[in-house]
Amino acid sequence: TKAQVTLIPDSDFEKALIYWTIDTDGIVNGQILTADAHNAINLDLNGVPLGHGGYVMDLSGIEGFVNLEHFRAYYNNLNTVNLSTLTKLKTLFFTSSNLSTIDLSANTELEKLTIGNGSLDFGPFNKLKSLDLSNNNKLKYIDVYNMPTLEYINLRNNTADSLYILLGNENNYPYSVCIDVDNPVAATNGTATYDTWTITNTQNGTHFFSANCALSVEKFVNENFKIYPNPVTD
Repeated sequence: TKAQVTLIPDSDFEKALIYWTIDTDGIVNGQILTADAHNAINLDLNGVPLGHGGYVMDLSGIEGFVNLEHFRAYYNNLNTVNLSTLTKLKTLFFTSSNLSTIDLSANTELEKLTIGNGSLDFGPFNKLKSLDLSNNNKLKYIDVYNMPTLEYINLRNNTADSLYILLGNENNYPYSVCIDVDNPVAATNGTATYDTWTITNTQNGTHFFSANCALSVEKFVNENFKIYPNPVTD
């Protein structure tokens, strides 16, 4: 009987799997047993002595890790990654991984996401402009620090009992991030259910809430802005 295998075309990715004894045959041959992938609950691609200081550049085969709950893969050069089958994922660390887009819509159990950049002195940098987390309603922690390209986060439907968001950058570059929520007035005022949200900005940065960031042009919630007496002349 021929064992079912999962293809791992990136040799550095497979070396990491061998290092952590996930790839049980112990040979760099472009594949692992699918059973080995299914058995993995934790996967850490960092701290692995690859011998040349290179990056993992292709995570093809990660689709077979269907029971993975905790995944650390920062300071790699990924460009793209398919996490659609990792439906049990709870924590994800993708700091400085050369990502410009990421689809997390299938990762509905996600509680902790770190996807900013570790330092602006060296890359490869994540360059996300938007981050749609509307399907990740259990998220309690979001780290998008040192990612000055970020303009928009969709946090509709979040039902976690608390949420911490780390925005900003080490050099205090100006920025303004729009956060899409179900009730922008309550979020702006810090009332329930947003009274357990904590958002950290750096000195020259800010965030604002909107019911639709894709259409938003103002940096405040219109419903909270009042002018009186009405009409006014000055």
